[in-house]
Amino acid sequence: MIVTEGALSFLGMGIPAPAPSWGNMIFEGQQSLSATPLLVLWPSLALLVTVLSFNMLGENLRDEMSGR
Repeated sequence: MIVTEGALSFLGMGIPAPAPSWGNMIFEGQQSLSATPLLVLWPSLALLVTVLSFNMLGENLRDEMSGR
């Protein structure tokens, strides 16, 4: 769901522009990517770390619940 929201916001079909969203931040930073690449890097890394940590948490919980 987090990736879907980010992708839809990046494409302009998600949360409206004034509201903070990682997809909106990445899209707005894309306009000045050559001058300030950090405007795209930080929201992208935040999205990556969040999704990766939830995936790892879910896998660990699944392993614990199944008795492995």
